[in-house]
Amino acid sequence: KPNSAGTKRTFALFSYQMAKIILGMTAPLGKPDAIVFTAGIGENAYYLRSQICAYLPDVQLDEKANKNCETLISKKTSKVKVFVIKTEEELEMAREIRN
Repeated sequence: KPNSAGTKRTFALFSYQMAKIILGMTAPLGKPDAIVFTAGIGENAYYLRSQICAYLPDVQLDEKANKNCETLISKKTSKVKVFVIKTEEELEMAREIRN
């Protein structure tokens, strides 16, 4: 979790930019059914997920589930579901090499 003022500003800017990207990609399609966080930051940085989702309409995070990195981190009442999905890049690379 960020401690210094500079790190907090950097994370705030990163979160805002990520929210803009998500909204920009979903705008032509309408409200998404779900948002998935994955890989290093997406799987491990609950504070960034929280900041990003704060900018997104129709998203309500269950902060306890988010902090515990559970698979479903949105509240039951959220109009958009939010998931944390573990990546398995090594397994996928092994499958690609094998085939």
